[in-house]
Amino acid sequence: MDTESNRGRSPLPRQNGAAMGRSSSEPARSSFHTFLLGSFPPYKYEALPGEKHSRLLKLISYNADAHALIGTLYDLNLSNEEGLRDPEGIVPYCALSYTWGSPIAEPWRERYPLPPRLIRPRLLLISPFEDMGQEVVDDMGLERPWKQIFQRENYLLELKISDSLSDVLVGSFDKFLTGELDDVPLLWVDAVCINQDDEAERAVQVNLMGDIYASAAETLIFLGPCLTDAGIFRWFHKTLLPGIKAMLAARKAREGMISGFMGLMDSTHVPKSEAQIEQECLDDLRMKDPTDPMTWRLLIDENSGISFDRFSWETNWLAYFEFFSKRAWFSRSWVVQEAVLSPSATIAVGDFWDVTWQEVGELSRLVKHLDLHAPVVGEAASKGYFPPDEPFRMFYGGSDVEHLRTEASSLVDMGTGPGNDYTTLKIWKDFIWASAMATRRRDATRVVDKIYSIAGLVRRLVPDELAGFVVDYRPTAREVFTAFTEQAIDRTGSLFVLAYVEDHLPRDRGEVDLPSWVPNFCVQQWGLPIQAFNMRLSQLGRLDGDHQAPRVCDGRLVVSGARVGGLRRLSNHPREIDVRRNLASCYIVLEAMEETYAPTGEGRVEAVWRTMAFNQSGLLDQHCPAKPRMMAGFRYFLLEGLALRVWELEDNLAKGGGSFALQEGWRLELRAIDRTISGLQGDSRSFPTMREIRVRAEEMRENSNAGKIEVLGVTAAKGLDSTVRREFYQSLAAKIGTRRMFLTVSGLIGICNWCSRITDELWLLYGGDVPYLLRPREDGTYTFVGACYVHGGMEGQLATDEVRGSVREIVIV
Repeated sequence: MDTESNRGRSPLPRQNGAAMGRSSSEPARSSFHTFLLGSFPPYKYEALPGEKHSRLLKLISYNADAHALIGTLYDLNLSNEEGLRDPEGIVPYCALSYTWGSPIAEPWRERYPLPPRLIRPRLLLISPFEDMGQEVVDDMGLERPWKQIFQRENYLLELKISDSLSDVLVGSFDKFLTGELDDVPLLWVDAVCINQDDEAERAVQVNLMGDIYASAAETLIFLGPCLTDAGIFRWFHKTLLPGIKAMLAARKAREGMISGFMGLMDSTHVPKSEAQIEQECLDDLRMKDPTDPMTWRLLIDENSGISFDRFSWETNWLAYFEFFSKRAWFSRSWVVQEAVLSPSATIAVGDFWDVTWQEVGELSRLVKHLDLHAPVVGEAASKGYFPPDEPFRMFYGGSDVEHLRTEASSLVDMGTGPGNDYTTLKIWKDFIWASAMATRRRDATRVVDKIYSIAGLVRRLVPDELAGFVVDYRPTAREVFTAFTEQAIDRTGSLFVLAYVEDHLPRDRGEVDLPSWVPNFCVQQWGLPIQAFNMRLSQLGRLDGDHQAPRVCDGRLVVSGARVGGLRRLSNHPREIDVRRNLASCYIVLEAMEETYAPTGEGRVEAVWRTMAFNQSGLLDQHCPAKPRMMAGFRYFLLEGLALRVWELEDNLAKGGGSFALQEGWRLELRAIDRTISGLQGDSRSFPTMREIRVRAEEMRENSNAGKIEVLGVTAAKGLDSTVRREFYQSLAAKIGTRRMFLTVSGLIGICNWCSRITDELWLLYGGDVPYLLRPREDGTYTFVGACYVHGGMEGQLATDEVRGSVREIVIV
């Protein structure tokens, strides 16, 4: 191959090129077409020359009449030895990132069916032989190579490829023929460049994938064919994003002028940084209503070409979020390392091949900061627009990957040299598990790939002594998950990994039988662990002293710990991720609380709503205590939730269904709600009255009888400042999710996993970042239940002298 012509050039430039892969005469083309219609033996891979080698695909020709792609494979040497390299490094190649199956996510396929495929293009690979060498590539327009193909038996061999892969390969060739590409680039394609039938080779190549994507000059992310959303996706990134960036640039310029003037007036004036100015601008937007087009009309240049019609504005935002849910690529576990490590990535969807991952990341970051997901998707989800669970899947579209890209850049600067200080270890371990959680909430054909799909990413950025796990497809999923977790505990001496042991609704439970202290990566976890909200015990609150580090023995976790106390009350089981329902059941805890919450001196109602929000102002302001004005949001959503529950209970009793015991349970619950609310009537400012609850319940009943759909509370609050409801809702939605509130025997309140039982116990564990709930077993061991937040107990209040004096070693199975 002529490496000189490729040196230093991106594989995906936009330049004019000549036709390629065509025979110089019509008869030859015709005879070759007939030849391609025949059958070919299957392709057989040759063994790779070393563990640092892979393969590259070079497309030579595409015969549309015969639906045949023709190509050849080259060796890719990723070591420092001689190989397919130019003097400055590896010859430029393009790595493909795509879905093996349908590009449309399964829940959406009925609504958005792809056109039937009558014929699937075949990939025919040229079997290498000595006297041919690279002439097929260098002289691909001449007749001689084709004549040699005719003259040699079994020279073309067929490799089966998927519909999605054939689409992107044909698309690459078409882009070349139309002059959008000056050459068909060398491609790295996992389905072609890895012998998928060889488990040993596959394991070695999975370890190399981090190097492969990091060394690629370009990564092409293929999302599938054009649907109605493709144009909208491009509009957001090519029209709206530049408009927002121009708005931010104007704000920075204006603030710069003001700051300069202030500097002349006051020599002590400290000018704002560009990052500060941008943050203030976005905060201003968030405090207003970013779903209202009028908010943007006043800020974005009227000549930007952006329509501010309310209907089209809301429809477009809905289509934006739907795009991430609908396109299956965003739900693949492998995309995490592919997108994070790629120096440059271009997104191809249908005929649009010009949106970059950088643009997707920039807009994703802005959307997350503005918290547009809840108000836009919430109303549509409440009306049944999305398939089950899809509103939560789309939230992670590109935001978590973009966060990891930022973190990866920091790790590259930090290097992978020795570093055992607490801060360095924390950065590395948080990155490993943030990566693992990003893959956990995505899909993988093999469940062990939930771990192995980040092997290359971790291998490139984290020292081997901290995360040097080896890809091996022989062990079971139980063995892989347990070994990964054991390694995290053993190499850090910390129990931070226990935060990722989260329970799930029954429909989401996986089939892998695991120890209770091992996260189940088969389960798609949409919620965030408690530590993600900076909810960690202070140094005063942790167990210290001369205790042995946590260790794993025969599949059991042995750890030193101290029992804080047992549970007295638990709120109801959350049947679904619904802020209103989960919030409403807090009355069960409120009823049993003292008037004043001793650890903080707050009234019980205030203590409850602060607990629900982890005493934070919001997802983006985790270091600021919850603001008193958030109480209004608590009152509104509590009214919605209690009214909904009262309506359901009264409706169930009116219908007369269920057993006598079930009906008696409904009556008891109604009485409990009435009794609790009546006991709190002295503070109607923070708690709704029973009359308000019944009036709202009647409204819900009338709306239901009239066929009207109740809109999720965040978008339907009446007379409540939008800033307040958004602030409280965004804080609650991610935090309580399917969690429950508990009250301990000693009067502490907190948030725990939904599967908690009244027999569980609150513990502090040596090496743990937060308090934990454990379940005693008859044999003296414990089952791990989950991490929890204790209001007023994270700054050392739990670690009393009595608790510290009762530390002992326990076994968790």
